[in-house]
Amino acid sequence: MGNMMALGNAGTSVQAYVSEPAGPPKGGLVVVHEVWGLVRHTKDVADRFAAEGYMAVAPDLLSGAGGVADLSGELREAAFDPQQRSIAQPRLRKHMAPMRSPEYAKHAVAALRVCFDHLEGVPGLAGRVAATGFCLGGTYTFSLAVAEPRLRAAVPFYGHAEFNDAELRAINCPVLAFYGGQDSALMEELPG
Repeated sequence: MGNMMALGNAGTSVQAYVSEPAGPPKGGLVVVHEVWGLVRHTKDVADRFAAEGYMAVAPDLLSGAGGVADLSGELREAAFDPQQRSIAQPRLRKHMAPMRSPEYAKHAVAALRVCFDHLEGVPGLAGRVAATGFCLGGTYTFSLAVAEPRLRAAVPFYGHAEFNDAELRAINCPVLAFYGGQDSALMEELPG
């Protein structure tokens, strides 16, 4: 089981769930949450990676994003209830609006780099840090791969690759991306 920690550098701080393996870590992994925030499931994913021997850091990217984390649990439940979905949609759109701003993207990438640097600073982990993320986290896994040339691997599960071809080609690490083959709207956005 991991613990919440404050991580930071000169200009950025982030709360993160840090889960350490029982022995020396095989590598480090930044685990990026879905739009619902740093929920129990994301912490469980980090703990499962730690059980496999990896030091996992799961940042809370919604803290400091204008209070969007406050509604996540309530809206998540409504989003999956067919009777409540139409009622919840306007609140969900409003909830997600701050996450679509360039300021939020800068905040999120800076927070991810803090987590990456934290792992890189652990003895024996320099050069052995990767990232994975789910949905919103998949998008930001791509963002970290574009922004951080030292990243060793990126495994986005269902994220947008919202970069131009030159930026995507400049990614230094292998990328293993998972998508639904029949999700044409998302699949058409991906580079060829």
